[in-house]
Amino acid sequence: VLQWLKTLELGPVEEEVLSQFSENEIAGVDTLELTDSDLKEQLGIKALGARRKILREIAKLNDNQGMYTPGSLTSTS
Repeated sequence: VLQWLKTLELGPVEEEVLSQFSENEIAGVDTLELTDSDLKEQLGIKALGARRKILREIAKLNDNQGMYTPGSLTSTS
């Protein structure tokens, strides 16, 4: 998951986002179920732009099941 997040180029909040995902053990299919509320309230990601970018990419993964392969989001490292 962390490698995937790095590809999103989240700018100045990237390290915070990576840290929150790692500390909260967000991995695999858990990522596909995240909501804006989860990102903001549970993970503490305040930057709206970063949250929207993450949610947009999650939606793409959910919509394009042919591109998502089980196991591609299984690790937090």
